[in-house]
Amino acid sequence: MNDETPNDAPADRYLTVAMLADAYPAFPETSIRWLLFKRHENGLEAAVIRVGRRLLISDLGWRRWLEGNREAKPPAPTPTAAPTKGRRTRGTAAA
Repeated sequence: MNDETPNDAPADRYLTVAMLADAYPAFPETSIRWLLFKRHENGLEAAVIRVGRRLLISDLGWRRWLEGNREAKPPAPTPTAAPTKGRRTRGTAAA
């Protein structure tokens, strides 16, 4: 029997907080627990299943959430006009 899902889609797995912290070392357990506590505000709710008191986090849902929260590149700096030599701006005292 074949364990693959239809269309060869990757199978999702559900992880505990400790397992997720081991799989993603950039996120310590305490940070993951805080993100889970705030999941209704930060959008992580879609990746979480509650079984009794235990929260299980979808690995695929976690990665989607991470990608969705990627910081956008900052806009390119706009060129500013260089001050003209010999001209004073209003409010500056003469040297």
